Amino acid sequence: MLLMLSAAWAASDDPGPHAVATRSFDVVTPSRGRLLGVLTAPSSGGGYPLVALLHGWTGDPSGHEELAEHIASWGYAVMLPGTNTGLLPDVDDYAGDTAAMMVGVADLSDTPGSAIEGLVDTAAPWSAVGHSMGGGTLGPLTDLEPRIRVIVGMEAAASTPQHEAMFRAYDGASLMIAGSDDVVVPARVVHDWFEIGDATRRNLYVEIAGSGHLAPNDLDIPDLPTPLPRTEQLRLHERLVVAFLQAEVRGEEDRYAELLDPTEPLTVEADCAEPVLVGGAGVAAVLGRAGDTARVGLSAAPGAVPTPWGVVALDPAGASVTPLPLGLDGVGVGPVGTGFAQALVGGTLTRSIEIP
Repeated sequence: MLLMLSAAWAASDDPGPHAVATRSFDVVTPSRGRLLGVLTAPSSGGGYPLVALLHGWTGDPSGHEELAEHIASWGYAVMLPGTNTGLLPDVDDYAGDTAAMMVGVADLSDTPGSAIEGLVDTAAPWSAVGHSMGGGTLGPLTDLEPRIRVIVGMEAAASTPQHEAMFRAYDGASLMIAGSDDVVVPARVVHDWFEIGDATRRNLYVEIAGSGHLAPNDLDIPDLPTPLPRTEQLRLHERLVVAFLQAEVRGEEDRYAELLDPTEPLTVEADCAEPVLVGGAGVAAVLGRAGDTARVGLSAAPGAVPTPWGVVALDPAGASVTPLPLGLDGVGVGPVGTGFAQALVGGTLTRSIEIP
C-alpha cells in the first residue's frame, strides 16, 4: 500500500530550496584549544537549526561534502568537525571536540558582528549525524551535550560498553541506517544500536537493500562492489536523513511516509514510545512497538474530546475505530478510510491527521 507525501512538499532526496555556501572555520575553546572544521549552510538568511555531521575512521569533512550540501539546502547549518582524522582516533576526544564546536558555532551565531551572526536558530533542537566511527560517537556526544535531541547513525560502528551505556540513556529521537551489503560494519552491528535505544522517544532502524559501507560518502571515494549503484545509495541516505530531520526538528511528521515507500529498497523497524501516524489514499500507517495494536479512530470532522489518554481531536458523531496490529517490526499499515484520524497505541495518542 502506497502512502503519498503531501503534494505541497518536495521529496527529501530532491535538493532543498536554499543555495548553500561552505566555509572553513575555527573555534577557540577554554578546555580544548583551537578546533578546526567546515560549516555548510544556506548562503543567505539565518535562523537555521544546527546539525553536526561526523566523519568515520580516517575520514575528514571533505568526505561528506555532497551530503552536507544536501542537508544544508533544506535549511540547516551543518557543522563538520575536522578533528580525529588519523589512524588512531579517540572516540571520547572526538565527542568532546564535536560538542565544543557545536557550542562554539552557536555562541558565534549569537555574537553581534561575528561572521555568522544570526545563522543558527539556537532555540531549535540540535541534531547529530554520524557515519561509521562518527555513528559510534553519538552515545558520548549526546551524553556531553543534552541539547542534541535528534541523531542519525549511518553504518554506525560498534563501540565500548561505556559508550553503549551512554546511548541507552539518550531520550531523544534516533534513526539508525544500515546497508545489507556492508562488510565493514554489518547490518547486525547497526541493529544492535537500535536494540539498546531503551530511553528514546522515537527509535527507528532502516536497512537499505544492496547498500554498502561508504554509501553516504562522496561518490569519488571508492567502495567495494555492491548490488545497488552508489548514486542510489547516496540518494537514499540523503532522503532518510532529511526526512527524519524535517519530521523531528520541524514537526513535518508526514515525512515518515518517505521511510515507508514500498517502491524503495528499504526495510523499517520501529520502537517508538511516542508513536507516529501517517496516512493517504484511505490507508493509515503507524510506527509504534512490536506486538502493539493501534486503534485508529476516524471521523468526518475534527473535534476535541477529553479522554484518560488526552484530547481526542475527532468528532464522536459517526466516528469509527479500526484495529491495526503492529508486526514484529513495530509497523502497521492498513486501510481505514478517509477523514480525520488519530490513533491510540499502547496507551499513547498520536497526532491527528486528515487522510484523503
